[in-house]
Amino acid sequence: MKIFLIKLTLVLSVFFQQINIDILKKDPILIKYKQLMNDLKEGQLNRRYVLPNNPNVMKSFYSNPTKENMKKILNAEGMENANEYVDKIFLQTTLMFEFLKKHPEISKLENKKKQELIRELLYD
Repeated sequence: MKIFLIKLTLVLSVFFQQINIDILKKDPILIKYKQLMNDLKEGQLNRRYVLPNNPNVMKSFYSNPTKENMKKILNAEGMENANEYVDKIFLQTTLMFEFLKKHPEISKLENKKKQELIRELLYD
């Protein structure tokens, strides 16, 4: 009976677990992610990162989505700052995976709630 109560308590605590958004917003990984996101957005608005207007480029990315391949294709298409852009994109992706790994409680949420939480974290 005692073991059953312990298991029940654990299950209920996981099920009704509340996520404190204020604490998550102060996470250094998320802060760095948001800075990169803003840098990329600002770079695209200021025309620092201008992606080639060629649909075949995207098809090439999907066929071999490696960092080196993306740099090679964008440089071949004449994109300025291609190496910097690709490095930032891959760093941003790595940071999001690290953030989700550090906070496994986010992964346990259902998809709709998870999307709402991430949207709230990223867009103040």
